[in-house]
Amino acid sequence: NQIEGSIPSEVGNLESLSILSIASNKFTGTIPSSIGLCTSLELFFAPNNRLTEIPSTIGLCTSLELIHLDSNRLNSTIPSELGSLPSLEKLNLN
Repeated sequence: NQIEGSIPSEVGNLESLSILSIASNKFTGTIPSSIGLCTSLELFFAPNNRLTEIPSTIGLCTSLELIHLDSNRLNSTIPSELGSLPSLEKLNLN
């Protein structure tokens, strides 16, 4: 796909979502803070986009096991809340 624009904040309405896979698109900007409302999220797979920032609210996604954000344009501080995710097994920010 080549979906362009920002990730809609409405993603936070998907409270039962367990996998969010949006790889190889042209998503830009900050991952919306509403991602923190996706408390069932286990896999966030978004490599090869143009994302610039991870919100601290990702720390509320306590079911997250895998985060793949490689090949983006991350240019801000990595939130310390990632270190508090109890189920996180793999974090890829290449």
